[in-house]
Amino acid sequence: MSNKPYWIPMMQIPQSEIKNHTLWWLDMNNRSDDSRSANFKLMKKMSGYTFDNNKTLWSNIYGHFFSILVNNYHDEWHISIWDAGGSTSICDITQEMVDKETDILSDVNYKTLCKFSEQYSRGITPCSRCGKSLKKEEIAGRYFAGVYCTECWEGEMKEIEAKETYN
Repeated sequence: MSNKPYWIPMMQIPQSEIKNHTLWWLDMNNRSDDSRSANFKLMKKMSGYTFDNNKTLWSNIYGHFFSILVNNYHDEWHISIWDAGGSTSICDITQEMVDKETDILSDVNYKTLCKFSEQYSRGITPCSRCGKSLKKEEIAGRYFAGVYCTECWEGEMKEIEAKETYN
């Protein structure tokens, strides 16, 4: 592995603009190199960035950045919001696919994404299992990017995490 410093090329979309982009466009911007634009490939090469993780950031009204990942499976869109570093899952929603190339985020789902990102900016994260709102000091455990309340952690997730080899 090279010790060469690199910067991470990303695309930033403000909250007010997220509904101006189709879900297909957002999906294409999160795919592997074969579907990225020539400009993005060039930025990646220039920066020395070699990884293939998410490169689309969404900023909320507080100026905090979140990683947004959009995928389509069968006849549904799956939209996930993570903290910008990718260490905490904030919100996962599903939306029916009506027209693959013209669908935009529904008003209900837009409001859901805004609500969860704004709560996160104020220090509240939902339990990844039951959805209970948690302050940082109320998080009983973590498993990958998930955070869990005491009930969910002690109920099942602690045992699942203990069996994980992380290989």
